[in-house]
Amino acid sequence: FRSVIFSGNVSFNKADFGIASSFDGAIFSEGRGTIDFNSIRAGRLLTFARARFLGPVNFTAAEIAGNLQCEGADFETNAVFNSITVGHHIFFGSPDAANPAALFRGLANFGHAKSGGQIELGGCVFYSEADFRGANFQHGILLGWSSDTNENTFVGAKFFQDAEFQGIQVNDRALLSGVVF
Repeated sequence: FRSVIFSGNVSFNKADFGIASSFDGAIFSEGRGTIDFNSIRAGRLLTFARARFLGPVNFTAAEIAGNLQCEGADFETNAVFNSITVGHHIFFGSPDAANPAALFRGLANFGHAKSGGQIELGGCVFYSEADFRGANFQHGILLGWSSDTNENTFVGAKFFQDAEFQGIQVNDRALLSGVVF
C-alpha cells in the first residue's frame, strides 16, 4: 500500500495484515472521510512512515505483534490509538533528521495503549490535546533525546494544549529531555 491515495471513507476494520504491511507515504481520505483501522491485527511490522491522514483515524483495539512505525506521519485531525496493543515498540518520533517526527493536529488519544517495548515521541508536535491516561509502556516512554549531531542539543516533543498522563505505567525509563509543555 505504499504511496497509495485513498479517497473518501477508508475501512480496514478487523483486517488481518499477516507478517508485515506498509502504508509508507500513503494519503488517507483525500475527501476528508474517516479512516478505520479498528480491531486490526498485524504481524511483526506495520508502518505508516510519512503517511498523511486528512480525516479522523481510529486504531482502537488494534493488535500488532511487532512494531508500529509512524515516523513523519501527519495526523490532520483526531488520531485515536485507544486500547491499542503493540508487542514491541511504537515509533512516532525519530532522532534522525532524515526521518521527521509525527505531527498531531487534532486530539491524540493513546488512552490505555499497551506496548511490550517503548513508545518514542521525541520531536513530535501535539497541537491539540494529548491523552495517555492508563497507558502501559513496558520499556519506557521517550518524549525527548539528545540530537544525533550534538549531544548538548535536545529534541523533545512539544505539547501546545493539555497533555494528560494520569495512571500511566512505565516499567523501565521515562526520558523527557527538551520537552515543551
